[in-house]
Amino acid sequence: MKKPKDNKMSKNTKKDTKKDKEKYTDLTDEETLTAWVNEKFIRTFGKIYMLWLISKNHNHGYEILKFLKDNFSIDASAPLIYSTLDILEKEGFISGIWKHEDGKPDKKEYTITEKGAKLLEIARKKILGISQNMLKNENG
Repeated sequence: MKKPKDNKMSKNTKKDTKKDKEKYTDLTDEETLTAWVNEKFIRTFGKIYMLWLISKNHNHGYEILKFLKDNFSIDASAPLIYSTLDILEKEGFISGIWKHEDGKPDKKEYTITEKGAKLLEIARKKILGISQNMLKNENG
């Protein structure tokens, strides 16, 4: 029997878990727990949600950050949002072009790629199925 390959996700998960233990020492404290949930949301479901936002023309990092805070009270850090956008771009799910406007700071405008659109469609179906299952089994 072949030994399963150790993939990047498992290495990153182990690394994140170790960081979490150091960073989030008291997950019973509501403020700490909320920060933990916000970070986990962005690092997991947030990638898919960011793809969806970009597909709906929320195509700048700051715009995404503001949308998450205004609509979901997710107070994610700017470095977390921008590093997630960088990952999505490196993986080929989005592409970014720097835009310059006189008198304003340059900003990177993102668009979803064909690969990103395919991933988003698959993820939406999966999320919908999971959500329906959770709601169906809420009382059981």
